[in-house]
Amino acid sequence: MRPIKKICCFALIACASLFSERAHAMGDHRFALSGGVMVLTKPSQTVFQIGAEYEHRADALIGYGLQGNYLFATPAYGLLAAPMVYLHPIGNDWFISAAPLFEFNSGVTVGGRVGTRLPITLGMVSIIPSASVDFIGGRQNLIFGLGVQI
Repeated sequence: MRPIKKICCFALIACASLFSERAHAMGDHRFALSGGVMVLTKPSQTVFQIGAEYEHRADALIGYGLQGNYLFATPAYGLLAAPMVYLHPIGNDWFISAAPLFEFNSGVTVGGRVGTRLPITLGMVSIIPSASVDFIGGRQNLIFGLGVQI
């Protein structure tokens, strides 16, 4: 990736912090809205994306749910990762996730997604960087997000 493209990518991630990830603790359920950027490999471009995520914690170690993303690419399209499995190796809000992935463009393409997020608590506010990799249609796409939880 060229230096100017890297700078633009990091600037877009910083702008994504304007979106807030609002996790609402409802017992063992978590719902989040987020924003970020996706780096596409074919065609090579960086686009804004918004997402929604649901997780049900079966216990301290395992959760399951789904993730959806809308990409403001040309043309715009959607992604659905379901069923998503969340592994919480140390029992807190940090997780590693994996799921089959469905891309809804001019048809449906099937692939897979792996990802992680690491909440950093600063008093009553949490900063939540996240990253995922999609393997779909013979290409790899990178998703970077930055959420703020109050």
